[in-house]
Amino acid sequence: MQRILRRFILIGLVWTCAAGSALAYTPTDPNFLSPEYGKDWKTLETPHFSIHHVASNKEFARRLGAIAERVHDRLSSWLGWQPWLKTQVVILDSIDLSNGATTVIPYNQFYIYMPTPVEGEIMDDEPWLEYVFTHEYTHVLHLDMVSVFPKIARYIFGRALWIPPVTFTFPNMYVPSWEKEGLAVYSESNNKEGFGRLNNAWYEAMMRMEVQRGLRTLTEVSYDGYSCSRWPCGQNYLYGAYFFKFIAEKYGRDQVADYVKNYSSEVMFGKPMRTLWEEYQDYLRQRFEPQLAAIAKKSGVHARPVYDVPYNNKFLAAAGNGDLFFYHDDESSQQKIYRLHADGSTEALFDASETQDIDWQDDAGMLLSQLTVCDNVKAYADLYHWQPGMSDPERLTHCGRYPIASWRPDGQAIAAVQLDGGLSRLVLLDAHGGQAQTLAQLPAGDALGHIAWSPDGNRIVASVKRLHTGWNLELFDVATRQWQTLTMNRDLEIRPRFSSDGRFIYFLSDHDKVWNLRRMKLGNKQVETLSNTLSAIEEAVAMP
Repeated sequence: MQRILRRFILIGLVWTCAAGSALAYTPTDPNFLSPEYGKDWKTLETPHFSIHHVASNKEFARRLGAIAERVHDRLSSWLGWQPWLKTQVVILDSIDLSNGATTVIPYNQFYIYMPTPVEGEIMDDEPWLEYVFTHEYTHVLHLDMVSVFPKIARYIFGRALWIPPVTFTFPNMYVPSWEKEGLAVYSESNNKEGFGRLNNAWYEAMMRMEVQRGLRTLTEVSYDGYSCSRWPCGQNYLYGAYFFKFIAEKYGRDQVADYVKNYSSEVMFGKPMRTLWEEYQDYLRQRFEPQLAAIAKKSGVHARPVYDVPYNNKFLAAAGNGDLFFYHDDESSQQKIYRLHADGSTEALFDASETQDIDWQDDAGMLLSQLTVCDNVKAYADLYHWQPGMSDPERLTHCGRYPIASWRPDGQAIAAVQLDGGLSRLVLLDAHGGQAQTLAQLPAGDALGHIAWSPDGNRIVASVKRLHTGWNLELFDVATRQWQTLTMNRDLEIRPRFSSDGRFIYFLSDHDKVWNLRRMKLGNKQVETLSNTLSAIEEAVAMP
């Protein structure tokens, strides 16, 4: 396996995704990440959708069915388009990532992968199902939309892409990716509930950094949107979303739909497109430069870079001697796990394609979660183990579905989050990844994020999303199997870790719409903000 792709490709057709993620390595089996034909499939029919699901996921499909018609009514009336036939929706549990993928050839269809996002730009307090459904159905309406001569041609020749006259019957397939993805992100965020990327602190942080470093031109975004030539990646999503927000605020929300219907690369709203883009850039500066100034005035701890080789450095784990382990991806070669020694020197340890998380215990070594091909058609997260002297990690579990895991402080057991059918549970395994026992099963609508042990091994702190209260921190008592609420607010709170003495919990949150490092004192639950970043703190580890 080589890398996470940003597009799904089938028969030469580029699929449009919610937040591109799929294994670049594709087994020879053409059914990889597709519906498993041997399963007991059922179909839930609604007025505008056929929702296909495995029989065991019936309740999940019912929840989606209730969402589907509500989203259809809102989006179809806004964009002024209704597909001629029902849209086919497939619920899949074949990958331990959160995503969706859409195509309109040979008919309108999209996949929804069931896991709930537990961090990153698509993490949200609101239900994942409505979020991803809104995004993907916006793609359907946008790409399916047609008028005048292309509409007549489609009526005559149908939707067979390989017939030459049909290639122009889906005109919106040929617009720049920033328009396709930007419209979907704007659509997912245009709601009373406040979910979607344009309402979250990650997107604010990414665009703040773009304003600080210099905004990209229309040409750059149009031809380089899918690359990762500088952070943040996925700039077609970012610039496209804020562009439609700019159009809505300057010209009115209805003008967003009119823009999509009348798209031209030359003139929009009576002015050249490049002039409109320059106005958009001015809008971004006026919006984000005051944010940069306000954040800069606040006090915060001093920070210095210890490793700044581009492009992607994450998954931090600290050793007792002060060494730091982390994942590095330079976007041009194999992803690797590095060791940053206390003296500042670094060494590459081993290849780490599709790594999801790591943890370190001085005696036991490194624990990794990696996406692995399972049953030749699925991509599930399994646990791996590595110690100094080993050339590569050894596999501990097989199709276990453990995207997050943590050593018990004595290194003799592992706590892990396990996924299955859109549900998550907290499990305990032995040091070899066996003898799994369920500690806690979360109900439908709840989700379990990152976890960490207390120094005495008696409790586990976790980021937990409850259906009606969003993401908060909770303590789990291993002996009594009881949860204790630590926070209850509308902040997103992730990646909790205990201090070495067990008195504090460090965590990240989007408090005040900026992702910073925070610390809670367990005795009185008082919280203080430790960092003051212009962008976003994505991960943190307390060094011994």
